[in-house]
Amino acid sequence: MCKFFFTGGNDAAVNARENEGGRTGFAARRLISRRNVFVNGAILLAGSAAANALVGAPPAAAGKVSQAQAGYKSSPNGPNECDKCSQYQPPSSCKVVDGAVSPSGSCNFFAPKPK
Repeated sequence: MCKFFFTGGNDAAVNARENEGGRTGFAARRLISRRNVFVNGAILLAGSAAANALVGAPPAAAGKVSQAQAGYKSSPNGPNECDKCSQYQPPSSCKVVDGAVSPSGSCNFFAPKPK
């Protein structure tokens, strides 16, 4: 067996343990198994969820796109007008597009209001 770590002691005792199937050096301190990976992954996931809860959700405006990115126009695109869209928030706001929008405007994110 190849030794990668300095054992710092009686090499005869180390060789005897290796021959008996015992683990020495790094392998004795750290055994990588599916269970360890699963447990450590669960701890990491819980820690990241807790950190996200402490930081809090970003403001709603952070998820909005600019008018240029949305392809916003202050004129309607056929029957697609902002006041007929489920994203529109009267009098001049939108859940998706940043900035003031016209009720008769249109963009690429048009979603008709449910009937």
